[in-house]
Amino acid sequence: PISHQSRTPPIAPRTTSKGTTTPVKGANGQYPKGTCDKCDGTHLTDACPHYKKAKEDHPDAWRNFGRKTPLGMGKAGGNFKLKNATVRSQPGDGNCLFHSLAFGLGNTSAGALRRELAQFVQNNPSLEIAETPMSDWVKWDSGCSVGQYASRMSR
Repeated sequence: PISHQSRTPPIAPRTTSKGTTTPVKGANGQYPKGTCDKCDGTHLTDACPHYKKAKEDHPDAWRNFGRKTPLGMGKAGGNFKLKNATVRSQPGDGNCLFHSLAFGLGNTSAGALRRELAQFVQNNPSLEIAETPMSDWVKWDSGCSVGQYASRMSR
């Protein structure tokens, strides 16, 4: 399990006139570890150097917010040990995921698989993933409609 605890005691947040709290910098000039709710870094969330986009507003982005013990998603992988594998280089054309999947599936190409998956997204916008329609995931991730996303994805 990953611990999100700081080595130094947390600094009490400052309450503003609007009732919101703002973390206070420590003697070292940094905010306490965990201040950034995107990466748990020692900086304000709005100034996160790792995740520049706003925190998503979908349910899974906030599912574990403030919980000491995160809710699990899916099943544990168990004690899997990979005993035989081969590294396969993929073309550097921006389609590495599709090249890898096509290699694993066999009998298809990266382009054909990309087009097939784009068509699936286009045809199934109401399919629920983690109790959320695919159209919402597309909107949250890309900021565009399912049609626009599928069109862009198919290229």
